[in-house]
Amino acid sequence: MWTRALRRFGLAGAAALTAMACSQQDAAETPAAGLPAGVLAAFHDHLDRISGGALVCRDGDIAAAATVSGDINADRRPDYVVDTRSLNCQARRDGPAVAYFCGTGSCAFPLIVSQGEAWQTVALMSGNQARIVQHYRETRIEIREGARGVPGGGITVREYTWREGRLVRTGEWVEGVEARRLTD
Repeated sequence: MWTRALRRFGLAGAAALTAMACSQQDAAETPAAGLPAGVLAAFHDHLDRISGGALVCRDGDIAAAATVSGDINADRRPDYVVDTRSLNCQARRDGPAVAYFCGTGSCAFPLIVSQGEAWQTVALMSGNQARIVQHYRETRIEIREGARGVPGGGITVREYTWREGRLVRTGEWVEGVEARRLTD
């Protein structure tokens, strides 16, 4: 029974791979898997704003970047945080494209949040890792980075949530050897 099902799946899978290989469309130009078209458009608008039109990221490049998603504004639609460290963009002017996102020790993590049928891009604090966490009755974004100037080192953690139509920082603390809460 299982052998027959696997054989059928194998034939169907081979046919699908053959059809994909014969396609005329370049994989980098196909719509970004898992990201709605509105999210891509909002991110492109964000890129134009931060670079004055000098930064170009193809949809395939955005699709290849790591993202985390969760319902930040409680509208039952996913919102997205883009890990800009892994973007492969091009700068139209002199200078590296990565300079638009990353500094010496951390990178910006933009949030693309649903607003009805539209999408809005909100710049987050910089860090080295982003994740979505559930905190009691609200979803939060957690941005982590190496703690600078803290005796004993550690990881600085900043939490954000969506309240009254805007992103607010709800907490900041250092995890590590001498963990302590910085704000509340």
